[in-house]
Amino acid sequence: MATATGPEPGRSGLSLVGIRIHLSVGLSVRRTVIRLDAGPGAPPPAATVDADVHRQVSGRSQDGDAARSRAQAVCPVDARGGGTGVTELDRTRVRFPEVPAAAGHYESMFLTLSDPDGGRAVWIRYTVHRAPGGTAVGSLWCTAFDRAWPAPRAAKVTLPAAELGAGPGEYLHIGSAVIAPGRVTGAAVTGQCAARWELAFTAAEPPFDHLPRSWMYGARLPRTKTRSPYPAARFTGTVTVDGAVFEVADWPGTIGHNWGSEHAQRWIWLRGSVFTGERDSWLEVVLGRLRLGPTTTPWLGNGVLRVGGERIRLAGLGRTLATRVAADRFQAALRLPGAHRSGVEVTAVVSAPPERTVAWIYRDPAGSSHYTTHCAIADLEVRVRRPGRPDLRLHSANGASYEYGGPDLPAGVALQPFPDP
Repeated sequence: MATATGPEPGRSGLSLVGIRIHLSVGLSVRRTVIRLDAGPGAPPPAATVDADVHRQVSGRSQDGDAARSRAQAVCPVDARGGGTGVTELDRTRVRFPEVPAAAGHYESMFLTLSDPDGGRAVWIRYTVHRAPGGTAVGSLWCTAFDRAWPAPRAAKVTLPAAELGAGPGEYLHIGSAVIAPGRVTGAAVTGQCAARWELAFTAAEPPFDHLPRSWMYGARLPRTKTRSPYPAARFTGTVTVDGAVFEVADWPGTIGHNWGSEHAQRWIWLRGSVFTGERDSWLEVVLGRLRLGPTTTPWLGNGVLRVGGERIRLAGLGRTLATRVAADRFQAALRLPGAHRSGVEVTAVVSAPPERTVAWIYRDPAGSSHYTTHCAIADLEVRVRRPGRPDLRLHSANGASYEYGGPDLPAGVALQPFPDP
């Protein structure tokens, strides 16, 4: 049986074993050329970015899925939340006040916003962490990215339980920092970096549930639950980092929410908010490998592509065997089938150079550690195949977010000097 593999600890290489995927990627030591093959008679577009790795993924896709169920996977953007049935209460409700005192819990409300011209971005997290039987604490994280800087700038502060809450008219507050309807404010000031933000946001689109069934949000598994309350937000305001001011004017981005008792063994979060010539298009994908006793699952995931006024649901449990992933901390090649055997296929290639990447430690409530690398000014190429329609290609130069988490220490990026919590 064909399997998808990604490198376990270290950067040993990317491979897609036993499959044929219509995607070619050539990555060289000083120069990366990403190419999505356009097929016979059409020269493919190419994007060139810097990197210091050598990888190659190549082949051809032979997905024979019929188009008979396309309507189940592609739906117009409307108040139904992409068919998920998310209520306004569930869209933003934090879970930590409901968790039994003896249980461990972590929770994150986060936002990523990108300069429409590419090359600058901000990633902010409001998190809650509680060890089993312990007291919850709240943390504020801020990372700013600018391709003109030698590295991202980052800060994190942690405050005690007395300064953590979810009051009327807000989603979550940690000290004086708050995330609430239409606004996000806060500060994380440390000896390493001083970050402050004052942002307003609008969001006309409905939420998106990454888990395909509402009952899964109350089930024991998966141990991490993911939702996008505002998957297509627009931000205005300022973010100031060590005196450098980002004047944010109608920057696209997302507000996400995840919570649970344990992180996945490995995970990928991919977000494209800035595509050339496509103001309203975006892509969001969450993939994970879960530890179940002595075994680790293949890559499981869900995603959504918004293009041409439609949301196209991607992957899902029923499409695991058709989902292909080759990834390490600084790049990935993905093939994502449409949900429900719709005949849709999305291929994505992302590159996140180490010098544009930040590394953090994430602690599970029970005490084990994971390490995440995150670049919010990555390069992304996407090809969309839909039955009976021409292929569509989307390109993002320095405007995508790529996050890779796992239990191994990252090589090539210094770990931020902040504990978790």
